[in-house]
Amino acid sequence: MGPFPQSFDKNVYGMIIQDHFSSLVMSYALRSKSEAPQFLMNWISQSSNLMAHSVKMLWTDNAGEFLSKLLKIFLEQRGIIHETIVPYEHHQADKIEETNRTIAEATRSMLIERNLGTALWTYAFRPACWVFNRVLHVGSNRTPYELITGRRTDLTPL
Repeated sequence: MGPFPQSFDKNVYGMIIQDHFSSLVMSYALRSKSEAPQFLMNWISQSSNLMAHSVKMLWTDNAGEFLSKLLKIFLEQRGIIHETIVPYEHHQADKIEETNRTIAEATRSMLIERNLGTALWTYAFRPACWVFNRVLHVGSNRTPYELITGRRTDLTPL
């Protein structure tokens, strides 16, 4: 997502990784698109500790950062199938497109509600994802957080 106005910590892009099974999202603020493959590889490596299942397939758009040789080798070594959506056929990625929209709207709403400048977008982006993971979504009676952790959602931090 982005580019956004540069944040105080010099980030201009937001990246959301979404687990297809649970809809759980992880968010990352990036200074450049070139950081995306490393964040994605880190997430794939760490996700096996969080989830009962491992990553079997990765769907991305055709952005150059997701087509790098480094990422291709990483995925091949782990037996992960990488599929890309057909360019300009966004309906193939309806779920993540809707998630991106929802989180972008929540981020903007938080900034507007507190009358904060756009340079603070990363400080609203992460909490928007936190909330997204802890509310029910269509077709499920458990939150993404509950589906992954097996624990009920604790809204005390709110």
